Amino acid sequence: MNWLATQLKGNEVEAIDGEIGKIDDLYFDDERWIIRYLVCNIGGWTSQRQVLLSPLSINSVDDENSIVRLNLSRQAVSNSPEAEQQRPVSRRFEIEYAKYYAIPIYWAGGSLWGHAMSPVAFAKAALSPEEEEKALRANNDESHLRSVDEVTGYHVRADDGPIGYIEDFVIARESWAIQYVAVDTRNLLPGKKVTIAPNRIDDILWTESNVYIHMTKEAIKESPELT
Repeated sequence: MNWLATQLKGNEVEAIDGEIGKIDDLYFDDERWIIRYLVCNIGGWTSQRQVLLSPLSINSVDDENSIVRLNLSRQAVSNSPEAEQQRPVSRRFEIEYAKYYAIPIYWAGGSLWGHAMSPVAFAKAALSPEEEEKALRANNDESHLRSVDEVTGYHVRADDGPIGYIEDFVIARESWAIQYVAVDTRNLLPGKKVTIAPNRIDDILWTESNVYIHMTKEAIKESPELT
């Protein structure tokens, strides 16, 4: 069973010593199509701020009670680097974040998470000092993180014209990879919500809020429905 991004947003976040906030957004890697961080709003009404939570820090997700449980203390999360307001989040910030939590650099290695396919496996597969140093030196200012909130609602254009908009993201539980984007085909009557694999996406024009899918409108219309 997968998650929908909309199912994770709004979940309570519990540290090992108590509740700390709620999930406001998710950041995904637009090269690998995988969730890298959950954006957590912490604090009270007068002192709210946003921090990032890596799947490496998540013990479990309680779907029944809508709770994300961490392997971190409230103080560790409270003192963590504050999420940058500008998007995309810079690689320099990610390096600072990784150092703070003493977690490995996910972009070192050729798999989804370093040399591993899931955060759990990655946490157990230590990088060599040479690999980590190389990752720290490479592309320090290049980031491929995007906001799920931002992309939700982007217009979808098929090879033969507009067809609808991005409705949601289907996320694999173990890897946190985005298996499908959900497209609401409101431009076709009758419209329905269908799922499209990310590898069918040709391009995303961020300045125009457009997603280009290399399929015809009819092929998109006949894609599997979101369930």
